[in-house]
Amino acid sequence: MITGHNTDVEFRGRVYHVQTEDKGRRNPVIETLIYSKGQVIQAVRSSYADMAGESFSDTELISRIEHQHRSCVRDVRNGKYDPDVKSRGDGGGAPELTFDELVIEALKAAEAQSPLELVMLTDVAFFEGTSVIVDLQARLGGAPEAAGGAHVKARLLGGSGLSQSLFTGRVGEDGRLTLVLEVPPVEDPPGTVIIQAEIADAAAELRKPVLAVGEGP
Repeated sequence: MITGHNTDVEFRGRVYHVQTEDKGRRNPVIETLIYSKGQVIQAVRSSYADMAGESFSDTELISRIEHQHRSCVRDVRNGKYDPDVKSRGDGGGAPELTFDELVIEALKAAEAQSPLELVMLTDVAFFEGTSVIVDLQARLGGAPEAAGGAHVKARLLGGSGLSQSLFTGRVGEDGRLTLVLEVPPVEDPPGTVIIQAEIADAAAELRKPVLAVGEGP
């Protein structure tokens, strides 16, 4: 079991406590509980059963825990759980989210706070069972200003939702990074290569389909 995170967040005078933890490999779930005035007001859970067996990675699990925790913290900061914000929800509570839905929510929240742009400098196609060279640059504020040191992850997402890590690292001071991705065959097509960048409270994402050899882009 990997140690989780605890964060107190204040929004409009109300203090919320956000707690995220790993429930253990026998119950492969990342659970985030959001408390207000000592009561649990929301529980968000995501499975990491796709990492079972030889594909298990402490580094990937820690990254998923951090993503989920930051996403929930941003939701609180954006007023999602403020009882005075009438425009959010229908009173029935938010549904439990998958890992990819959490990432999408985190990206949407980040865009409103500190935009990060991830640019593919060369247009390439991703064919299964091949190596692909990808030149990237991370920029801040939609301008050419480089986001030096941004953390970058690439993974393959299969049609059934199974995720496989392809790369993890950081861009240089000029915001640039060249990836050599070994794209494996997709057993459950269609597949998607997802490249994500993150720095401070900003995040960005690129998605590219995985093509069969001989298929056009």
